[in-house]
Amino acid sequence: SSICRFQIDSTSHVGRESPGGRCPGGHAADNVRYGAAAAKAAHKALAGYPRDSSSLGILRNGDLRRGDPGSAWARYASALPELLNTSAPPQIDAMNLSGAIDLALVLQEAGEHDRATALLAGSEQVIRGIPRLGLLGYGIADAQIHALRGNKSKALAALREAERAGWRGPTWLYYRDVDLNLASIRDEPEFKAVFADIERDMARQRAELAKRPKDAPLNLGP
Repeated sequence: SSICRFQIDSTSHVGRESPGGRCPGGHAADNVRYGAAAAKAAHKALAGYPRDSSSLGILRNGDLRRGDPGSAWARYASALPELLNTSAPPQIDAMNLSGAIDLALVLQEAGEHDRATALLAGSEQVIRGIPRLGLLGYGIADAQIHALRGNKSKALAALREAERAGWRGPTWLYYRDVDLNLASIRDEPEFKAVFADIERDMARQRAELAKRPKDAPLNLGP
């Protein structure tokens, strides 16, 4: 996905502190450099698969930072029209869940609060029926939903629950440094503590992996 590419592109600049490098967060120059690289990768990915939620999210971030929710709205309307049907509730499932949550912020920024609320409610219903972990797991979608609703304490509790459950994913740095859905809690001490714990655990896993013989089989669990 373009989010993975975003992190991989960052690796060459900041070294090997994490599996995908450090996503740009605190430095304006890095934001410009890797924001452009991520947007280019996102456009390329969408040319092959217009429904790719991670690529839509990367471009959404740029639109909202420019104060242009209209462009993001139009892109989602084309790529995921089932989320913007005016004659029926939004059709949300595990495949378009992240797109629905990302779109909710776009609608909030556009002043369409009722439609955003419907997307968040539908997304919450979906995550009740799927696991947190795994390829089609919901990850930290519950934390994003709570954050977009303005429920900081619930968002932080969900984030900590995810960390304790073993959520890491290949894109945790994106959520730590970039994802606009989590902007309302990014400066909270507990947010920083959760991701510090994740970073330490990732460092531990890398150290253990480095000690293994190159031909040793990996224990991937059941």
